[in-house]
Amino acid sequence: MKTDAQPVELTAGEARTLVGMAGSFTADTRSEIPKLWQAFFAASPDIAGAVPDTMYGVSFSHDEKGGFRYGVGLEVASVPDKLPEGFCEMHLSEGLYALRRVFGPMTDLPGQMDWMFCDWLPSSEYKLREGAVFERYGPDERNSPDAMAYELWLPVAAKE
Repeated sequence: MKTDAQPVELTAGEARTLVGMAGSFTADTRSEIPKLWQAFFAASPDIAGAVPDTMYGVSFSHDEKGGFRYGVGLEVASVPDKLPEGFCEMHLSEGLYALRRVFGPMTDLPGQMDWMFCDWLPSSEYKLREGAVFERYGPDERNSPDAMAYELWLPVAAKE
């Protein structure tokens, strides 16, 4: 199956609050991220006030050694008083984002993200700004076990 990726577009993103599960990873251990998704689904979270049908994968708290936190979650209007065991809150910042819409096998996602960081970003007029990098998974009639529609969002600012 061929991956269909649209050109990068710039868009204004809203601040969002998410509730989900998170873990620590590096570039070498990012292949373990699907296990976090599995744990999230296995927990079958009932999160009060969660926005239905859309999930997020969020990369945040990057360090200079290549480590980062990655979370899986659902958007909420407000954080519930009591979170399910092992769950946390995460925040997406308001601001300018580089957005790429993709449809294809999930095994292509790391390569799509690498392309955004290693090819598109350095050759663009933008630089990475503070804020979480995230994937957004919404409903799409094309979704199947072999391929999914998703969006990649990088927080950016104009180069000086």
